[in-house]
Amino acid sequence: MDISIKHYGSSNGDPSKIIEMTAKYYGNIVTADITNIKGEVDVNLIMALRDIADELEEQNRLLSKGK
Repeated sequence: MDISIKHYGSSNGDPSKIIEMTAKYYGNIVTADITNIKGEVDVNLIMALRDIADELEEQNRLLSKGK
């Protein structure tokens, strides 16, 4: 799986107006604008992504511990 983001409308250190997140998995592609009308990213999305990353790291830690 490949997850990436792309910024639109940023220049000279200004924030992006739009940020798209794309997930690609076995030929399937999903792209979503993750910014609101003001260009902000929902804090709940940011926290959810952090929680997911922590959970995935814990999975790998448990697997390596069991070897």
